Amino acid sequence: MRFGVQLFGPGNLCRENPERFFKLISEACYQLIEPCLWAGERPEEAKDLPVWTIEELTSMQPLYQKYNLKILSCHLFAGPEDDLPPAKIQKLYEDFGITSFVIAGHSETTREGCLAYAEKLRRLAGELPSPIRLLLHNGLEESLARIDGKTAYEFLLDCCASSGIRPGSPKSCVSGFCPDNDTGFCQAIVGAQPDVGWLLYGGEDVEAFLWRNKDRIFSLHYKDFAKKEDGALAETAIGKGLIDMKACFQFARAMELPQFADMDGSENDFLTDIQNTGQLFRSLTQCRDNTRSILCICDSETGEVTKLREFDRIIEAPNWLKDGDTIIYNSEGYIWNYRISEDRECKIPSGECTNCNNDHVLSPDHSQIAVSHSQPGTWESKIYILPVTGGTPRLVTPKGPSYLHGWSPDGKELAYCAFREKDGALSVDIYSISAEKGNESGQEQEEKQLTGHAAFNDGPEYDPDGKHIWFNSTRTGLMQIWKMDRDGENQTQMTFEEQNNWFAHVSPDGKKVVNLSYSKEGLDADEHLPNMQVSLWTMKPDGTDRKKLLDFFGGQGSVNVNSWSPDSRRFAFVAYELMHR
Repeated sequence: MRFGVQLFGPGNLCRENPERFFKLISEACYQLIEPCLWAGERPEEAKDLPVWTIEELTSMQPLYQKYNLKILSCHLFAGPEDDLPPAKIQKLYEDFGITSFVIAGHSETTREGCLAYAEKLRRLAGELPSPIRLLLHNGLEESLARIDGKTAYEFLLDCCASSGIRPGSPKSCVSGFCPDNDTGFCQAIVGAQPDVGWLLYGGEDVEAFLWRNKDRIFSLHYKDFAKKEDGALAETAIGKGLIDMKACFQFARAMELPQFADMDGSENDFLTDIQNTGQLFRSLTQCRDNTRSILCICDSETGEVTKLREFDRIIEAPNWLKDGDTIIYNSEGYIWNYRISEDRECKIPSGECTNCNNDHVLSPDHSQIAVSHSQPGTWESKIYILPVTGGTPRLVTPKGPSYLHGWSPDGKELAYCAFREKDGALSVDIYSISAEKGNESGQEQEEKQLTGHAAFNDGPEYDPDGKHIWFNSTRTGLMQIWKMDRDGENQTQMTFEEQNNWFAHVSPDGKKVVNLSYSKEGLDADEHLPNMQVSLWTMKPDGTDRKKLLDFFGGQGSVNVNSWSPDSRRFAFVAYELMHR
């Protein structure tokens, strides 16, 4: 996910030692910074404010780039008598790659003021080329005031969209968007970067506001408030107050939005709170609160989707049994089977394996199932084998973390993704290991490393003839589908789209391959996150006839393992629904 720090609060700290500051930002796993800039000359009385001149930003550019930080947006300030100059905005885009320019609502709290200001912003936006956009930010006054039952901020957003879309588009539509280009949306005349803290302070239901305005929000700004003893709200460090961080984060993840931390309420020092907030963001990437699961099957020829059953809990990673009527999945740490004809599920007894994740596969004869299980409270996933009807599990991989994905058609070996420390660094590679029991002396089976490229390698799965292993790797920058010989030789890239492709699954007849895809910008190439907009693609085993089957809301858990039906016509997947206000 794309996390950033808004630089108003710590702006002067950055001025004092830019390289040290940017280094810390990068080490805290942020990828973005969002500076505050003067559009024109900086007023003399504002020289000590943490708002930079363009010359200051230019001098810092080599330093933040050194630490792989980017600027996608900036807060743009102008003097009280100045207009925002289109030529200067375009130059910032050309020189720094800034595409979003965040501007204040100017404390507009009256109908007449909002209408006049919206007209001014629409004229400015009309002079800017794509992909530049203006984003409205909210402060105290426009969050407190109400016009027609809405905050003045939301009323102003309505006014900005009321004239339709960017001039030159063949359609006009009230929302400011229409599906007339490659992205599916026209450029918004004026979008939004809401400050969720000020929304809360103004009495807004933040979660409801975000989803109500989802089509015009392009990034989120976090400020937080806590209630004092007298009942008043006071600014506090992010995550320490009343903001529902999980709800906001899940919205941003679903909409693939960058998120910016406002450090103005820092309670300790800026550097400590920057690190703590970065850790908070990272802890939320797998959050799945208020999520329902929908078990589906898809016809690989027509793309037709049939919903089998809905669950008020998380289920993941369907496997399809040879009887054509039973699907196996994991949920709440256990493995379950679901009988389609009876619409009935049953938990499979799995002994000590009570924390199974979404990496499990069936033996070639479907008499056994191999699972990935972690001891509670750890991420040391290890692989076990047990009867498909349930029973005592047998440990296969003493080393962890090991995440299972493939069982060879001859039944002799397993293929898995493993995290192993090498030369003081953690590598993620594909390994294989014997699926058979150890020798009589009890010696552990030896694992064999199949990939060694400095990349994130995952999702190994055998094709039906057992000659090749399919996997996915970030070695070209994006996650793409690869294929190699069973012994690791002849590693060949199979997909090339400007998107992140995960988990190739070959049909039993060997004629089709299906995989899950994420967008390029919505997350990092090595991230496989839940509750996002994803798609399912198919191709032939030689990479030809590549096409998209469908788009849906899913991701982690949807198709982690092979879920083809025995007839090679259908495959199962799990879609998800985020329950929100």
